[in-house]
Amino acid sequence: MAADNVLEGIVTDALAELQRIESGVFQFGQRVRLFLQQLPADLPEPTAVTPSVTDSVDRSYLHMLVRTPDEVEAWATWLGEPVKRDEHPTAVFTSVTGTVDELRVYVGCMTLLSPQAGQAAAAEGGDC
Repeated sequence: MAADNVLEGIVTDALAELQRIESGVFQFGQRVRLFLQQLPADLPEPTAVTPSVTDSVDRSYLHMLVRTPDEVEAWATWLGEPVKRDEHPTAVFTSVTGTVDELRVYVGCMTLLSPQAGQAAAAEGGDC
């Protein structure tokens, strides 16, 4: 009988955790839907939009790609967050991360460097 009670407790805990996860994913989906329905018309349109549910629903985010660093800058101004630039030998990644109505939003772009610029960066000791 004691083993049945232990198993029952384990199953109850697992079902409660599953309920928490399902609820979190549902709420994340609702926030994404609302955000996408109300995209500001004066901001650059994204070329790709991907809702990303991570290992923790609390860290899930909406990933949007735009064409240029200037477009990332426009989103950064709207989000009220600083732009981040990561330089690598062959490309520069420009991004901003912010929160809108409890939804984490990532906007970024990648600018490829010319082969000559990539070689110069590599010669300076840069690597990914």
